[in-house]
Amino acid sequence: AVVSTQSTGESMVSGITLQNGQPYQLDKFSEFIARTRSKDPRDDIDELVSFSKLFSESLTLDNLPSSYIVALCQLLNLDTGFHTDAFLRFRLRSRMRTLKEDDMVIRSEGLQLMSAAELQQANVDRGMRSVGVSVERLTNQLDQWLILSLDKEVPMTLLLLSSVMTLKGGQGV
Repeated sequence: AVVSTQSTGESMVSGITLQNGQPYQLDKFSEFIARTRSKDPRDDIDELVSFSKLFSESLTLDNLPSSYIVALCQLLNLDTGFHTDAFLRFRLRSRMRTLKEDDMVIRSEGLQLMSAAELQQANVDRGMRSVGVSVERLTNQLDQWLILSLDKEVPMTLLLLSSVMTLKGGQGV
């Protein structure tokens, strides 16, 4: 199944469960995502961080509808095949753990030492644009990811959902 970013964006926030376990319409979050589509999402880091306080990593991933689990798997190039949601969540958690470890290695070694191919692959691994993007933009995207992931401790599920929703062009994920 292919989930378009348009349909994802329109209904994304309606089914997410927050830390307190109560379903909640996140209208402001939806508006924020719509705004980030039309400009550089890095301009709104503080706002994204403020939304991150609403989410708990495990609760958010456990309560995402199947279509969003599939979209996240596709974003991370994970085979969705004929697997159960529980198995896909397991694979997502495993990949997110690997990405977190990779984030720490990149941070310790430094972005400056990465080649253009390594920067491109690191961006692809995190579901961010990488084709037709300058090395400067690749570096900036990855730097912002590291800030959000490591320094601001934004749940990776939220970072990935933001990547799904900020993809331009309405292409399927």
